[in-house]
Amino acid sequence: MQDEIADGASILSYVRDPAVECAVAERIDYGIKVLHASWGSAAALWTEIARTTGRPGTMCSIAVTG
Repeated sequence: MQDEIADGASILSYVRDPAVECAVAERIDYGIKVLHASWGSAAALWTEIARTTGRPGTMCSIAVTG
């Protein structure tokens, strides 16, 4: 039986490997913890509350499905 939800290490590899290949890995802060996320159907937009490591920059979310 195939796992319905991948483990954390698999998800990190799925995101990190292409980032390394595209030479953007150094721009990604993996220390962001999403505390809450909610979907707004009217705007078709996710709203998130997150805690960061304190590194300055712009935060964006990437949703990955497979």
